[in-house]
Amino acid sequence: GTGTGNVGVSTTNTDENIIIYPNPASSELHVEVPQGTAVTVRILSMDGRVVIGETESRDINVSHLANGVYLVQIYDTTGLLIKTAKFTKTE
Repeated sequence: GTGTGNVGVSTTNTDENIIIYPNPASSELHVEVPQGTAVTVRILSMDGRVVIGETESRDINVSHLANGVYLVQIYDTTGLLIKTAKFTKTE
């Protein structure tokens, strides 16, 4: 995320503005994005399987997931991946 390759592109959708909490999470994962920003969220297992498909919800129920580490991918409205983060699912 240095932004050096984004010459002439102005966007507020930088990964620093997106907060995923709590981490670790037991029942619900919350995605906080800047006001007015539309994103879709996808959660994958570490082997690349999609365990929670694309959702526009900011509060994602993860209680049914097995304990372990997962990837959270956040896309903007054009389908561009703007953040990837890891979270740990615990009881």
